Amino acid sequence: MKNQGSKPINPEGNLCTFSTIQTPSFLFVQEKKTEIMKHSLIIGLLTVALTLMITSCSSDDDSGPVGDGPSIEIAAPADDSQYHYGDTVFIEVHLEHTEEIGDFHIEMIDQNTDFKVIDQMDATQETALTISGEWVNEVPTHTDFILRVTATDPMGRESMESVSFHCHPEGE
Repeated sequence: MKNQGSKPINPEGNLCTFSTIQTPSFLFVQEKKTEIMKHSLIIGLLTVALTLMITSCSSDDDSGPVGDGPSIEIAAPADDSQYHYGDTVFIEVHLEHTEEIGDFHIEMIDQNTDFKVIDQMDATQETALTISGEWVNEVPTHTDFILRVTATDPMGRESMESVSFHCHPEGE
């Protein structure tokens, strides 16, 4: 059988008709461009965010040496002191700074269990502060404690001091 015009003939000699659906090639290209633009936008935004995070952590106001945070003095309890059952452990902490002290954190930690007997966080705009408190020793077993004080000024400069002491149980 003869090929009539531009219509193809299949092997059996029948006339074949095609209906081709053409997807405009510009849609495919446009989808690829959109995908590339999305990835470029995400990478660009991540780059800007990272740059802002890095530059916002540094300060142009270096009024004091780097790392020179508030001074901390733990007046009580004394380092390596011992307390008998029923004794009162007096706590006295002095914070001082040439600028605002900022945030401070006081922790008294049972070193046998890591339990925080005292866990106080606060903030002040003062340049000098005395913190006082007390705790009565009623431990059931020999216990080593650490009193840790951390202070961070508004510039992010941090200081930490600690003392250790031992508490005896009842009958010893």
